[in-house]
Amino acid sequence: MSKSASLQSEKLGKMPIGRLLIVMSLPAILSMLVQSLYNVVDTIFVSRITSANDNALTALGFAFPLQMIVFSVAMGIGVGTNSLVARKLGEGDNDGASRIAQTGIKLTVIGALFFAVFGYFLVNAFTSIYDTDPAIMQMTREYLYVVVIACLGQFIEIVGNKILQSTGNMVVPMVSQLIGALTN
Repeated sequence: MSKSASLQSEKLGKMPIGRLLIVMSLPAILSMLVQSLYNVVDTIFVSRITSANDNALTALGFAFPLQMIVFSVAMGIGVGTNSLVARKLGEGDNDGASRIAQTGIKLTVIGALFFAVFGYFLVNAFTSIYDTDPAIMQMTREYLYVVVIACLGQFIEIVGNKILQSTGNMVVPMVSQLIGALTN
């Protein structure tokens, strides 16, 4: 880990608890709110496009569980990496924290590749459990292909933000999520 990351993480041990809770929690709360609004905005966008035909909104709803599985795996890798990096930084083991962060990034790539490859081939089986309407199944497949093939970006964003948070940096992860949400 860099020297600035180490200095940033020192505030976790030296800042008064009340102030630390505010400094650390407000950006995290705002980030979670933005992430929640991201899905709501997508749903509103799709529903406005399809006001005469609700098949697209139904397809989006069918795709949501697999999208949440992808998100959950990325979040699990990110939170696990966050916890271990924070512990190593707390012990003063910057080299250990760096190794763990690198391992987290490797797991990110492996997880994203897993979903991209297996997800691509399992999308048809996944969509067949929901509906027999060919139009809805086709829209669900098209959406899921984008979700699984492009999940590397989601994995990197989640795990990268969690690594930054483990160093005590809560602002950069919040700003990166705001940029993504506003771009969307």
